[in-house]
Amino acid sequence: MARLSKLSRSIAGSVAIITGAASGMGRATAHLFADEGARLALIDINTGALEVVAGEVRSVGAEVLPLTVDLSDRAAVEAAIAQVGAHFGGIDILVNNAGFALLAEIDSDAYPHSLGHLAGGDGNGAGLGDSRGAAAPAPVTASEDRKRRLHRSARRDPLQ
Repeated sequence: MARLSKLSRSIAGSVAIITGAASGMGRATAHLFADEGARLALIDINTGALEVVAGEVRSVGAEVLPLTVDLSDRAAVEAAIAQVGAHFGGIDILVNNAGFALLAEIDSDAYPHSLGHLAGGDGNGAGLGDSRGAAAPAPVTASEDRKRRLHRSARRDPLQ
């Protein structure tokens, strides 16, 4: 078998969506992927910082589509996925880096709803890749039962 360092692991020409791309690990990932020749869809809620990062990676020759998206808005996520697909002709890589929080007191009536929303609106998924299959049209059924069990166990009162 060839040494791992000699095998091609190139992402050159691949289409990558990076969420949370305006700062931190998302920004670093955008730079790394741009250096490796990937075509980038950068997603963040912070338009100003997103445009700065888009400019940075364009300066090294990357093809970039920056999109300001609130990932807690399912319709906006689905529209962004469609826009990326139409622009680049497909999606090869998803770096689901962004995070968001909906806060509620653990003993309030809003707590189960906020937990369910963070887990994908209906409690069955989390983040961009699970937005009703928007980024991954084929269902990821192997993990569905695990996600449901995790969500149910998270809703239980640990003191009962």
